[in-house]
Amino acid sequence: MNQKEKELKALHDLAEICQRAYRDEQKDVTYLVEKLRDKEPSNIPTHPDHKECAGWYNEHNKETDEQQICRCMFYYGKNDDNCHKCHFKRKWRHIEDNVDIIDYETPMPYKIEKIGNIDLCLEYDKKIYGAEVKPPENNDETISRMVSETLTYTIDFPYLPAIAVFENSNQQKRIDELDSLNNCDFEIIRRYVQVFIIRIVGQSGEGIVDYKIEPY
Repeated sequence: MNQKEKELKALHDLAEICQRAYRDEQKDVTYLVEKLRDKEPSNIPTHPDHKECAGWYNEHNKETDEQQICRCMFYYGKNDDNCHKCHFKRKWRHIEDNVDIIDYETPMPYKIEKIGNIDLCLEYDKKIYGAEVKPPENNDETISRMVSETLTYTIDFPYLPAIAVFENSNQQKRIDELDSLNNCDFEIIRRYVQVFIIRIVGQSGEGIVDYKIEPY
């Protein structure tokens, strides 16, 4: 079985999980845990409070990681002094639209082995989404993996699952391919998992990237 065949099988399984877990618009937490988690939460609480962007002084060598991209998306413009000192080659400036970023790297209430954080918490149309994000370049993460992660990471929150893909990324191209194939499993998934696209709408000579987040 090649990579695309594996992904199609994964999408089929995820479509079934979505239909069963979100029946009658009620999230079946017990079922999602059974299907998506193989580790129990620890008794170690996480510390979700963010104090300030750290990218400007010690993490500029990681600026292509989704964690640092999402951090910049959240913090850019909140502290002009830090933003001016930032060593990132690209700084992500959110242009006002109908989608607001309300948090980034939101952890589970308690640490769970091999379970990460919600990349971006987005507010759209009076609903809160926990969105999985991947970098715009040099990333081959599958759509099925992104869907699985957002379904897993939003189990413990009253957030709706979502994925956010950069325009012209490998992930956006794969979504277009699935749409062109009329893939019925992905059509089912999209009833339960919101897809957003991150569009770059302008760039300045200072490395500032203007972007919008829109429903796809």
